[in-house]
Order: sequence, then structure tokens, then C-alpha cells
Amino acid sequence: MLSFSLVKRGTSNNVYSVHRLVHSWSRDRMSKQDCQSVWCSANALLTFSITFQFTSQDYTYRRALIPHIKANYQYAAEVGVVTVYNDNEYTNFGLVYHENGYWKEAEDLQVQVMEMRKKVLGAEHPDTLRSISNLALTYWNQGRWKEAEELQVQVMKMSLRAFGAEHPGTLKSIGNLALTYWNQGRWKEAEELQVQVMEMRKRVLGPEHPDTLKSIDNLASTYRDLGQWKKAEELQVQVMEMRKRVLGVEHPDTLTSIENLAWTYSNLGEWKEAEELQVQVMEMRKRVLRAEHPDTLTSMNNLALTYYYKGQWKEAEELQVQVMEKEKRVLGAEHPDTLTGMNNLAMTYYHKGQWKEAEELQVQAMEIGKRVLGAEHPGTLRSMNNLALTYYHKGQWKEAEELQVQVMEMCLRVLGQNIQIH
Repeated sequence: MLSFSLVKRGTSNNVYSVHRLVHSWSRDRMSKQDCQSVWCSANALLTFSITFQFTSQDYTYRRALIPHIKANYQYAAEVGVVTVYNDNEYTNFGLVYHENGYWKEAEDLQVQVMEMRKKVLGAEHPDTLRSISNLALTYWNQGRWKEAEELQVQVMKMSLRAFGAEHPGTLKSIGNLALTYWNQGRWKEAEELQVQVMEMRKRVLGPEHPDTLKSIDNLASTYRDLGQWKKAEELQVQVMEMRKRVLGVEHPDTLTSIENLAWTYSNLGEWKEAEELQVQVMEMRKRVLRAEHPDTLTSMNNLALTYYYKGQWKEAEELQVQVMEKEKRVLGAEHPDTLTGMNNLAMTYYHKGQWKEAEELQVQAMEIGKRVLGAEHPGTLRSMNNLALTYYHKGQWKEAEELQVQVMEMCLRVLGQNIQIH
């Protein structure tokens, strides 16, 4: 079969691929009963090959499974295979979809897992709570923070009642809720929860446990958004070094910590150091994840912002156009990350004197932000503030003033006096 190229051996002797004509021929010769049996076998092999391990090799392997999972489901639909709920299958495939930014596919499976576990195991069983948390994180990644928050508050309360305040599951639920507060611009509430989680994890799990490092990194991001740059930098350097040692340089958590540190350097005006780290992260994410993965797009966007701050607007624009188009295609036109990408590109147009192009994007981002995030969300306020700047430079001072007064009043009410939104 190898000599006729019907089967090919990969770079590893343990990996073989079968020519699609051989697949078709073998399927055409099977009865419907055989099709059902073979599909079940293939599905079981895919399901149980997935482990909840999180090294770089595990992420790479799970990403490689996506076309096979999709092809197997498509085959089931084509030949009329009767599929039934399988907890391992839906949980494991949900993990694969979630990691790789296929939020809708992940959500479809996770909703079914949550509902079935509630019915079979009960609402407060650890596996049920875990399934609710997974669904909440998928909502979170889609920018559906109110839905995420509702589920996370529910999980946190049940975990506290069932397992106590220092149980790892309870701490994880509190940490997830804090991240949702952070994305909603509720930084003081996020900080309070994150300090609590960090201290308990250090005591219960140890200072180098991956969950402890995650909580330190999240707290550092909150300090950064509160303008406490030095506190953020100290924590981020500490986390990055420990993650490199414990998890490896290409682990997604390590890349996140490098990127967070780079963003802090950028805010401190240390753009050369920021750029070096951001290029490193972007290239590794392209290789380890894929070019259109949401985390890769975040890397490209952050690098573009560093170019922007350095006045390299041409380089910034090229990256930002790429990012915005990919975000629209992958995440959708109303996703918060897409709105951020639009705002960033608009500000690059602004500094190049392309005020018409800037205004069009800013109006669009502001209107979507009001509808999706709410009028007082930091992202919406940023859109309004940026649009006001564009009006100012076009000589539309009345329109600029009206927006700036609105932004100032809402910022004072929502964020306090020491927060910058531009």
C-alpha cells in the first residue's frame, strides 16, 4: 500500500495517512450497519486520544484533530449514523474547539454536557460545576460577559457551599469571575477577588503551581489597567520566569505572561523591549496555534500598537488591517476584540491625517459598543473619546465638546478620577 501511495508514512514512523480514494472505496463497500460501527470506533479513538494535559505538544496535537473531528461528524450526517449523547466525547471535543477559537461549536457541546450532568449528577456535583464553568469561559471568550458572569456567580456560590473557600475548584471559580469583572472594566472588584485567590493558592498549592502563577498574572493585568505599572511589571517578570522553568517557553500560559509583560513595557514607554517580546510571542503563536487563532491575533494587535506608539504608522496600519479583517471573519463583527481592532486602526488613520477613514471606523465601533457592551463600558468610552479627538481635528468643536463632556462624566462616575481611557 505504501508503494502504491495508498498509505503514506509521516515524518514520525507512528503516523500514517490513508488516501481519500481508499477511504471512499472502503466506505462504499460497507453496509449501513457497518458504517455505524466504524463511525463509533473512529469517534471513540478520537475521543480517548484527547487528554486534559496542557504541554505545548498537547495543544499542537489537539489542534491537529480538528479536521478529523469535523470530518467524522460530517460523515455521520452523510450516511445517516444515529448519534447519541456521550459525555467523554462532548467534553473532550468541547475542549478542542474551545482552545482553538471555535466558540460556537464548543458552546453547542458544552450546553449539552451541562444539561445532562445537571439531570444525572445533580446541580452541585463537581463535574456539573466544571461543565458550567467551561460554558461560562466560552461565553467569556465570545465577549458575552453578562452571561458568563451569571454562570460564574452561580458556580462560585455552589462551590463555597459544597467545598469551602480554599478548595481548588472554588478558587478557580472566584478567579474566573474576577476575569469577567476585569473585562467589564470593574477593576477594583477584580483586584479584590484576585488578591484573595492569589494568597490562598500560594498557601494551599504553593508559589510555583500553574494555578498560582495564573492568579498572579491576572492580578498584574489588573494593576496595569489601574495604572500601577511598576507593581504590574514586578509580578509579570516573576511569573514569566517561573512559567518558563515549570511549563516551557512555548506553553500558551508562558506566551501569555511574556505578552502581558511586553504590554506593560509598552505602557512604560520601553518600546524596544516590548517589540522584541511581542515579535517573539507572535511567531511562536503562529507556529504553535495558527495564524487566525484569537491569541495570535491579539499578539499581532499588540505588536501593531507598539509600532503605533513608536510612530511607525505604516507598519502599524498593515498589521491592524490584517487583524481587523481576520477578527471579523473568525470572531464576528460585534466581538469586543474586533471593536478594539477597529478602534486601534482608526487611531492610526487619525495620526496619519486620514480623518474621514478614522471617523467612519470610530462611529461604527462606538455604535456597536453601545449596543453590545453598554454605553458606560471602558471600550465604549474609549471609542467616544477617540471620535471626539477626530471631530476636534476636523474643526467640529461642538460635536467634540458634547462627546467629551459625556465621556468625562461617565468616567468619573464609573471609573474614578485616576483612570485614563485613551
